[in-house]
Order: sequence, then C-alpha cells, then structure tokens
Amino acid sequence: TEIVDPRQRGGVLGAWGVTGPMTACAAPLVSGLLIENWGWRAAMAPPLFLGVLAFAIVYRVIPARLTAPRAGFLGSFDWTGVGLLAALTSSFLFYLSSRPITGVAPLRDWRLLAVTLLLGGAFGWWEARPRPGRRGDAFVDFKLFRIPTFNLATLCASLRLFTLNGLSFLMPLYLTDVRGLSPAYIGLFAMIAPGAMVVMVFLGGRLSDRWGSSVPTIVGLGTQGLTAVIYYLLPDTVPLWVIVLIQVYYGLGLGFALAALHRAALAHVPEEQMGAAAGLYSMLRFFGSAIGTALAGVVLAAGVAPRYSDIDTYHMMASVIDMAVRRTLAVGGALGHIAGLDNFCWPDPVQSEATPDGEHKLAQLVRACRGLRDACLAYRLPLVSGKDSMKNDYSV
Repeated sequence: TEIVDPRQRGGVLGAWGVTGPMTACAAPLVSGLLIENWGWRAAMAPPLFLGVLAFAIVYRVIPARLTAPRAGFLGSFDWTGVGLLAALTSSFLFYLSSRPITGVAPLRDWRLLAVTLLLGGAFGWWEARPRPGRRGDAFVDFKLFRIPTFNLATLCASLRLFTLNGLSFLMPLYLTDVRGLSPAYIGLFAMIAPGAMVVMVFLGGRLSDRWGSSVPTIVGLGTQGLTAVIYYLLPDTVPLWVIVLIQVYYGLGLGFALAALHRAALAHVPEEQMGAAAGLYSMLRFFGSAIGTALAGVVLAAGVAPRYSDIDTYHMMASVIDMAVRRTLAVGGALGHIAGLDNFCWPDPVQSEATPDGEHKLAQLVRACRGLRDACLAYRLPLVSGKDSMKNDYSV
C-alpha cells in the first residue's frame, strides 16, 4: 500500500496472489509422495525449511522503514484485545464442533455458546470503550466498518474461503473413502484447482483495474456456488475425468475473484488506516475459512457415528439406513422410489499377527450385514450397487 500506485493495485495484488495458488498447487503432490513413501512426518520437513527461508528473505529484502517497529510498540499494543479475540474465536469453533471437546453434539453445548456470547460482549466492550489517558489503539478499529465497500468485500472474501475450505476438507475424504485413491493420486487431484487459479489470479487483478471489482467478484463467487450445486447433484459413479473438469472450472472462478476482492476491500480506506484495514480484512476472511472447515466436519459427522459400532454394529447399520431414509423423505423423496448403495469401509477382518482382533472385526462385519439386510427389507429398499474396502487400518 505504500509503494504501489492505487491505479495499478489490482494487477499487483493479482501478481502477489499467484504465490498462494502456486504453493497450494505444488504442496499436495509433494506431501502425497512424501507420505506414501516415508510417512506423514516427512511432510513436515518442507514447511520447516521454507519457513526459515522466508524469514531470511524478509529480513534481507524488505526495506527497514516497512519493518521497523514504532517506538514503544510492545508497551502500547492491545494485548488484552488480542487475548479476548483469541478466546472468543476458540470458544466459537469449539461450539461448532463440540463433541471432541465436551462430548456434546455439535451446536448443542449451550455452555460453550454462553461462554462465546460472554466473550463476544467483553471483546466488543473492550475495543469500543473510550481510551483517554491510555496509550495505544484498539486491536480492531471499529471505524473501518463504516466503509461500505470494506464491509461488502470482507463479507464476500469470508464467504469465498468458507466455501473453499469446506469443499477442500471434504474432497480428500471423497477421493479416499469413495474412490479409494492413494495419497499420491489425491495430491495430484488437489493440484488441479490451485493450478487453474494461478492462470486466472493475475488476469482477474488486471481486469479489476480496468472494469472495477464487481464483475470479477460476481463471476468468481457465482462459480463457487454453481460448483457446490454440481457436486451436490453428482452421482458416485461419475468418471474421474468429470471431477477433473469441475475442479478446473472451480479453480478458474476462485482465481478470477481473488485480486478483485483485495482491491475492493482497500479501495476507499484512508492511507493512515491501510495497514489496520488489510490486517482486519485478512483476519475476517480466514475466520470464514476456519468456520467452513469446522462446519464441513460437523455436516460429515452428522452421517457418521463410528462410536455406535463399539456397542453393536447391527443397530449401527440399521440406524444409518433409518436416518438416510428419513432425510430422503424430509426433502420430498418417497418410499418405493429409493435405492441404496452399500459402501463398506471396514478394518481388516482377517486374523493375523498384524490384526490380532481380526475374528472380532469379522463378527462385527457379520452383524452389520445382518442389520443391512433386515433394515433394507423392512423399508423395501433395494441395494443397486456396492463397494467393499476391507483393509482400512491405520496406526498412530
């Protein structure tokens, strides 16, 4: 913001924005190959090396006038505001996915909700209260929310990352559990959308300088929404090349809107507030990213209850079918027009040295098959296809 002409800001933000998709394009393939050959710990080495390298580059290249802290900065910084915001964010995310934290189903632990509301009120009061005689500024400058373009661009950017991270969380699970792909192939698939983004980010930034931010943003967000609808309607048996084309289309739309949103968020912010506005904009859009990932996990977990199988796999299987039928009826389906796909993802049920409890797992599988048969006969639900994956073991 200090060294770029505002009339060229979209193009520069586009060039800068290419670095993220380029990293996201290369990282999944490298990580997949490392995990497949040397285990998950090997995937930690590249981020460590690149982090040290980035620190050295910033230290050597960035002008000192842009990095030198203001005198007395540490003493005047709003550490209380930071602490309250961190606690508020953590509490809200715990509320969204509370089962691992408190054992209560997601979005139903009212204690966490009460704590979240209390922390939200405390943070708002602390940041908005007058500061006569106190050094330093509020961590979040609420006056920025008086700028309409900043508000709208921040909301759109948050929704963009909300959708992006929700789909990004679910895609590897789909490729693993439904398609049975290896980590290396999943890494290849994860490269597709970021690769398409690289093509479009710079172009979207240049076009936003010429046309404004509205057209690239509408096109990009519309592409995300349409992609979500396509995936919702997609059958399990669709060829993989169709998934590739959808990911290319998805990545092109993501890239088209990226620089335009950055440009719109900062377009009408006064120069003296530019740094605070850029930080707040990034924080809020990544907050949308965190919520998207958390809610994707909640939605997925709503149809997966693995702990029930520890009690009895017969009733676990029957309950899964009952829930699927009820949800289908709730959105307009009708008994007699519903078919099932029995996709088993099961640990190794063969007794061996590596699987000492194989006989128990095999007995659980028999119970599950009986529950499947009885529930489907009760609902007159034909099973038209199936896929069995019987070696889903892992060790920690």
